[in-house]
Amino acid sequence: MSFSSQVMTYNVADAASTARGERNDCTVKALAIATGASYDVAHAALAKHGRKKGRGCGAMTQHRALADLGFELVRAPYTAKTVKTLEREMQSVPGAYWAYTARHVLAIVEGKVEDHSKGGTRRVKSLFRVRRATPTPAPTPAPKPAPVRPAYQPDLPGLPLWDRVPGRREKQRRLF
Repeated sequence: MSFSSQVMTYNVADAASTARGERNDCTVKALAIATGASYDVAHAALAKHGRKKGRGCGAMTQHRALADLGFELVRAPYTAKTVKTLEREMQSVPGAYWAYTARHVLAIVEGKVEDHSKGGTRRVKSLFRVRRATPTPAPTPAPKPAPVRPAYQPDLPGLPLWDRVPGRREKQRRLF
């Protein structure tokens, strides 16, 4: 899956953020950039899962918003320690990636860091590949077992109903 045809860049996302009067919205920008969605779609997806205006959000909120947009994160190997060295390491790697630093998240698309921290010394905590979620097939229901018919009991008119249950008489006899 190639993201080179997408027009969402950090500058476009930052302009949309400024127009909305947002701040602390690195997750919204990263979501829009990594998935190719518009800033407004990414903002709405995160707001649906609890992100408040002007506030950051947790990893579970991010994962749920990604899932709503049809994407998932898959852990990716890396050896870089900072954003600057991660960009060098990812230079020729195709696809979209999601990187966590301390209290910040950024997107890397087609080997290019799309964030204000580009070339910075923020320490990278983890790296994930952003990919389309594979739909899970619905589980096939187990076949229903054939109904079990009770043993034939002739209708004995003088006995109460509870005496007609198979095995009930034997239990009573054992008690006395």
